[in-house]
Parts: sequence; C-alpha cells; structure tokens
Amino acid sequence: RPFIKERIALLLSTLTDYIQLIELRLGNEDDAQVIFESLNDRGERLTPADLVRNFVFLEATRVNASAEKLYEAHWRDFDEAQAEKGAVSKSKLFWKVEERQGRLTNTRLDTLLYHYVSMRTMDDIKLDHVFEGFKQWWSIGKKDVDVELARLKRAAALFRSLVLPDRST
Repeated sequence: RPFIKERIALLLSTLTDYIQLIELRLGNEDDAQVIFESLNDRGERLTPADLVRNFVFLEATRVNASAEKLYEAHWRDFDEAQAEKGAVSKSKLFWKVEERQGRLTNTRLDTLLYHYVSMRTMDDIKLDHVFEGFKQWWSIGKKDVDVELARLKRAAALFRSLVLPDRST
C-alpha cells in the first residue's frame, strides 16, 4: 500500500510540476493550422526554413515520393554545410549563420527562402510571411517536389556565391 501511495504522489507531482497546458482562443480571422505549425515542442517559434522544410517533406509523403531520397539529394546541405572559416556566428553551419539585412537579422537560409519566394511569386513579401507566401505559391498549379527542391538548391548555390564570392578569378 505505501508503494502505491508513493507512486500516486510522484504521478501527481509530475502532472502538476512538469506538464504545461495552454489554451489558444482563436478569432475568426486566425488560421489554426498556421498557428499550430509555428509552435514546436518547446513552445518556440519555428523559423520559416523549418516550416518550409516540414511542408515540402509532408507534400513528398503525400505523393508517395521518398522523403529520404529527396532530403539526401536536395536538403541535406541546408542542415549540414559548414560555415566558412572566420564567420562571426554562434553557428558553425553555413545556412544557420545570421546575416543582417537592413534592420533585420535572419539566418542565411531564411534570407534565401525570402528571396526565393519573392522571386517565384513575383511579389514583395514580408520576411515574417515567407512560409505563408511559400504555401500560397505552392498551391497554385501542380508542383513536383523533386523539381522544386532542385530549383531551390540551384538558387542556394547562387545565393552562396553572392555571400562568399570566389575571389580567385
């Protein structure tokens, strides 16, 4: 009996001390899906790059494409490419290095996606609306995940050459 009481006390302690519940009250104009997608398990905002990556690979699975093959072919570099030597950054990863653009500071990947979405939509979007712009663009016409990721990868190579120009030529 004491063992059961002790376990109940531990369970109650865990529930009251370590589990947090939140209630989100949405207005008619709020998009529940966008809000849900913008929170992760720690309650922190996901970056536009996180949201785009999740969206694209979810789309890949919806059309029975191999997310693993697409990741290896097109996205791995965004997660693993090392930053250049001498980069002043908290991150050692090229695409996670923060760059200042005007008064805003964002990761290189978020900045790339901002320009990429602006280019693909031929519209001036706000940086904090990159994901919404991407989803809207994606929904217009049929998109092939492999083709679109290949385009993004080519744009990334151009972006990288602007950030780190080859000075040997």
